[in-house]
Amino acid sequence: MKTETSQNRERPPPHMVMANSAFEWIAALLVFAALFAFMWEYHRWRDRPLSIFTANKATAIAASLCFCLALTLGPVSRFTGRLTRAVRFRRALACTAAFFMTVHLFLSLLLVERFDLAYFVDHWLSWIFGSLALGGFGAMWFLSFPAAVRRRGIEAWNKVHRLGYIFLALIVIHIVCLGKVANCLKWLETLDKPVPPGTTVPSAAIVLTLIVRLVAAVRSCKESSRQ
Repeated sequence: MKTETSQNRERPPPHMVMANSAFEWIAALLVFAALFAFMWEYHRWRDRPLSIFTANKATAIAASLCFCLALTLGPVSRFTGRLTRAVRFRRALACTAAFFMTVHLFLSLLLVERFDLAYFVDHWLSWIFGSLALGGFGAMWFLSFPAAVRRRGIEAWNKVHRLGYIFLALIVIHIVCLGKVANCLKWLETLDKPVPPGTTVPSAAIVLTLIVRLVAAVRSCKESSRQ
Protein backbone atom coordinates (compact mmCIF):
# COMPACT_ATOMS: atom_id res chain seq x y z
CA MET A 1 0.00 0.00 0.00
CA LYS A 2 1.40 3.36 -1.02
CA THR A 3 1.96 6.02 1.59
CA GLU A 4 0.38 9.45 1.38
CA THR A 5 3.78 10.98 0.66
CA SER A 6 4.44 8.73 -2.32
CA GLN A 7 0.96 9.43 -3.66
CA ASN A 8 1.58 13.18 -3.39
CA ARG A 9 4.82 12.79 -5.32
CA GLU A 10 3.15 10.81 -8.07
CA ARG A 11 0.15 13.08 -8.45
CA PRO A 12 1.19 16.73 -8.63
CA PRO A 13 -1.66 19.27 -8.42
CA PRO A 14 -2.89 20.93 -11.64
CA HIS A 15 -1.00 24.20 -11.03
CA MET A 16 2.34 22.37 -11.14
CA VAL A 17 3.45 22.51 -14.76
CA MET A 18 6.30 20.07 -15.30
CA ALA A 19 6.70 20.49 -19.07
CA ASN A 20 6.02 23.13 -21.68
CA SER A 21 5.20 22.85 -25.35
CA ALA A 22 7.44 24.26 -28.07
CA PHE A 23 4.91 27.05 -28.55
CA GLU A 24 5.15 28.03 -24.87
CA TRP A 25 8.95 28.09 -24.97
CA ILE A 26 8.94 30.20 -28.13
CA ALA A 27 6.38 32.55 -26.57
CA ALA A 28 8.56 32.95 -23.46
CA LEU A 29 11.61 33.72 -25.59
CA LEU A 30 9.61 36.26 -27.60
CA VAL A 31 8.47 37.95 -24.38
CA PHE A 32 12.08 38.17 -23.21
CA ALA A 33 13.18 39.47 -26.62
CA ALA A 34 10.48 42.16 -26.55
CA LEU A 35 11.48 43.25 -23.05
CA PHE A 36 15.15 43.25 -24.01
CA ALA A 37 14.40 45.38 -27.10
CA PHE A 38 12.38 47.80 -24.96
CA MET A 39 15.20 48.22 -22.43
CA TRP A 40 17.74 48.57 -25.24
CA GLU A 41 15.67 51.44 -26.64
CA TYR A 42 15.11 52.76 -23.10
CA HIS A 43 18.85 53.26 -22.70
CA ARG A 44 18.92 55.09 -26.03
CA TRP A 45 16.36 57.50 -24.60
CA ARG A 46 18.85 58.11 -21.80
CA ASP A 47 21.62 58.76 -24.34
CA ARG A 48 23.57 55.73 -23.22
CA PRO A 49 26.04 54.23 -25.72
CA LEU A 50 24.85 50.98 -27.26
CA SER A 51 27.49 48.50 -26.17
CA ILE A 52 27.94 45.08 -24.58
CA PHE A 53 27.66 46.84 -21.21
CA THR A 54 24.26 48.25 -22.19
CA ALA A 55 23.20 44.86 -23.56
CA ASN A 56 24.21 43.27 -20.26
CA LYS A 57 22.03 45.72 -18.32
CA ALA A 58 19.13 45.18 -20.70
CA THR A 59 19.53 41.41 -20.30
CA ALA A 60 19.38 41.61 -16.50
CA ILE A 61 16.37 43.93 -16.50
CA ALA A 62 14.45 41.90 -19.09
CA ALA A 63 15.11 38.71 -17.09
CA SER A 64 13.87 40.39 -13.91
CA LEU A 65 10.70 41.49 -15.69
CA CYS A 66 10.13 37.94 -16.93
CA PHE A 67 10.36 36.71 -13.34
CA CYS A 68 7.85 39.37 -12.28
CA LEU A 69 5.46 38.30 -15.00
CA ALA A 70 5.83 34.63 -14.09
CA LEU A 71 5.11 35.28 -10.41
CA THR A 72 2.21 37.64 -11.15
CA LEU A 73 0.26 35.35 -13.48
CA GLY A 74 -0.92 33.07 -10.66
CA PRO A 75 -2.40 35.74 -8.34
CA VAL A 76 -3.91 37.69 -11.24
CA SER A 77 -5.50 34.51 -12.57
CA ARG A 78 -7.05 33.82 -9.16
CA PHE A 79 -8.25 37.44 -8.86
CA THR A 80 -9.94 37.61 -12.23
CA GLY A 81 -10.88 33.99 -12.83
CA ARG A 82 -9.27 34.39 -16.23
CA LEU A 83 -5.83 33.77 -17.73
CA THR A 84 -5.99 30.18 -16.48
CA ARG A 85 -4.30 28.94 -19.64
CA ALA A 86 -1.63 31.65 -19.35
CA VAL A 87 -0.57 30.18 -16.00
CA ARG A 88 1.13 27.40 -17.96
CA PHE A 89 3.60 30.00 -19.25
CA ARG A 90 4.97 30.66 -15.74
CA ARG A 91 7.46 27.79 -15.93
CA ALA A 92 8.76 28.74 -19.39
CA LEU A 93 9.05 32.41 -18.40
CA ALA A 94 10.86 31.65 -15.15
CA CYS A 95 13.28 29.18 -16.77
CA THR A 96 14.01 31.66 -19.56
CA ALA A 97 14.64 34.37 -16.97
CA ALA A 98 16.96 32.12 -14.93
CA PHE A 99 19.01 31.35 -18.04
CA PHE A 100 19.46 35.00 -18.98
CA MET A 101 20.21 35.96 -15.38
CA THR A 102 23.10 33.53 -15.61
CA VAL A 103 24.16 35.14 -18.88
CA HIS A 104 24.12 38.50 -17.09
CA LEU A 105 26.40 37.12 -14.38
CA PHE A 106 28.97 35.79 -16.83
CA LEU A 107 28.91 38.97 -18.92
CA SER A 108 29.52 40.99 -15.77
CA LEU A 109 32.55 38.83 -14.98
CA LEU A 110 33.86 39.22 -18.54
CA LEU A 111 33.46 43.00 -18.72
CA VAL A 112 36.71 43.61 -16.87
CA GLU A 113 36.97 47.18 -18.15
CA ARG A 114 33.78 48.05 -16.25
CA PHE A 115 33.80 45.45 -13.47
CA ASP A 116 37.37 44.97 -12.27
CA LEU A 117 38.40 43.42 -8.95
CA ALA A 118 38.19 46.76 -7.17
CA TYR A 119 34.59 47.18 -8.29
CA PHE A 120 33.63 43.77 -6.88
CA VAL A 121 35.37 44.59 -3.59
CA ASP A 122 33.62 47.96 -3.29
CA HIS A 123 30.23 46.42 -4.05
CA TRP A 124 30.66 43.06 -2.30
CA LEU A 125 27.34 43.30 -0.46
CA SER A 126 25.45 43.88 -3.69
CA TRP A 127 27.04 40.83 -5.28
CA ILE A 128 26.12 38.69 -2.27
CA PHE A 129 22.45 39.62 -2.60
CA GLY A 130 22.56 39.22 -6.36
CA SER A 131 24.16 35.79 -6.02
CA LEU A 132 21.55 34.74 -3.43
CA ALA A 133 18.79 35.79 -5.80
CA LEU A 134 20.38 33.90 -8.68
CA GLY A 135 20.87 30.83 -6.50
CA GLY A 136 17.23 30.97 -5.44
CA PHE A 137 16.00 31.21 -9.00
CA GLY A 138 18.35 28.37 -9.87
CA ALA A 139 16.66 26.24 -7.21
CA MET A 140 13.27 27.09 -8.72
CA TRP A 141 14.61 26.07 -12.14
CA PHE A 142 15.97 22.78 -10.74
CA LEU A 143 12.63 21.91 -9.14
CA SER A 144 10.72 22.66 -12.33
CA PHE A 145 11.61 19.24 -13.73
CA PRO A 146 9.64 16.04 -12.94
CA ALA A 147 12.71 14.07 -11.83
CA ALA A 148 13.58 16.70 -9.22
CA VAL A 149 10.02 16.80 -7.91
CA ARG A 150 9.90 13.01 -7.66
CA ARG A 151 13.14 13.07 -5.69
CA ARG A 152 12.46 16.08 -3.43
CA GLY A 153 8.69 15.94 -3.22
CA ILE A 154 5.87 18.35 -3.95
CA GLU A 155 6.28 20.12 -0.61
CA ALA A 156 9.82 21.15 -1.57
CA TRP A 157 8.47 22.52 -4.86
CA ASN A 158 5.85 24.55 -2.99
CA LYS A 159 8.32 25.94 -0.44
CA VAL A 160 10.90 27.03 -3.01
CA HIS A 161 8.32 28.63 -5.30
CA ARG A 162 6.78 30.55 -2.39
CA LEU A 163 10.26 31.93 -1.74
CA GLY A 164 10.33 33.28 -5.30
CA TYR A 165 8.97 36.60 -4.05
CA ILE A 166 11.83 36.88 -1.55
CA PHE A 167 14.29 36.17 -4.36
CA LEU A 168 12.72 39.06 -6.28
CA ALA A 169 13.12 41.31 -3.24
CA LEU A 170 16.81 40.37 -3.15
CA ILE A 171 17.17 41.84 -6.64
CA VAL A 172 15.92 45.19 -5.33
CA ILE A 173 18.42 45.01 -2.46
CA HIS A 174 21.11 44.14 -5.01
CA ILE A 175 20.21 47.28 -6.98
CA VAL A 176 20.11 49.48 -3.86
CA CYS A 177 23.53 48.22 -2.71
CA LEU A 178 24.95 49.18 -6.10
CA GLY A 179 24.17 52.80 -5.20
CA LYS A 180 21.44 53.22 -7.82
CA VAL A 181 19.11 55.11 -5.45
CA ALA A 182 21.38 58.15 -5.70
CA ASN A 183 21.01 58.09 -9.49
CA CYS A 184 17.22 58.07 -9.19
CA LEU A 185 17.25 60.96 -6.70
CA LYS A 186 19.55 62.92 -8.98
CA TRP A 187 17.19 62.36 -11.89
CA LEU A 188 14.23 63.55 -9.81
CA GLU A 189 16.11 66.75 -8.99
CA THR A 190 17.35 67.52 -12.48
CA LEU A 191 15.02 65.65 -14.87
CA ASP A 192 17.94 65.81 -17.25
CA LYS A 193 16.78 62.72 -19.15
CA PRO A 194 13.33 61.92 -20.57
CA VAL A 195 13.11 58.73 -18.46
CA PRO A 196 14.54 57.69 -15.06
CA PRO A 197 17.53 55.34 -14.72
CA GLY A 198 17.00 51.87 -16.13
CA THR A 199 17.12 50.15 -12.72
CA THR A 200 13.92 52.01 -11.84
CA VAL A 201 11.99 49.75 -14.23
CA PRO A 202 12.71 46.37 -12.57
CA SER A 203 12.53 47.90 -9.09
CA ALA A 204 9.04 49.28 -9.75
CA ALA A 205 7.94 46.02 -11.38
CA ILE A 206 9.20 43.97 -8.44
CA VAL A 207 7.47 46.21 -5.89
CA LEU A 208 4.24 45.92 -7.88
CA THR A 209 4.62 42.12 -8.02
CA LEU A 210 5.11 41.96 -4.25
CA ILE A 211 2.05 44.16 -3.69
CA VAL A 212 -0.06 41.88 -5.91
CA ARG A 213 1.14 38.85 -3.94
CA LEU A 214 0.41 40.57 -0.62
CA VAL A 215 -3.10 41.49 -1.73
CA ALA A 216 -3.64 37.91 -2.88
CA ALA A 217 -2.48 36.57 0.49
CA VAL A 218 -4.77 38.95 2.41
CA ARG A 219 -7.71 38.06 0.19
CA SER A 220 -7.04 34.35 0.62
CA CYS A 221 -6.94 34.75 4.42
CA LYS A 222 -10.26 36.60 4.41
CA GLU A 223 -11.88 33.92 2.27
CA SER A 224 -10.55 31.19 4.57
CA SER A 225 -11.89 32.95 7.67
CA ARG A 226 -15.37 33.13 6.14
CA GLN A 227 -15.50 29.39 5.57
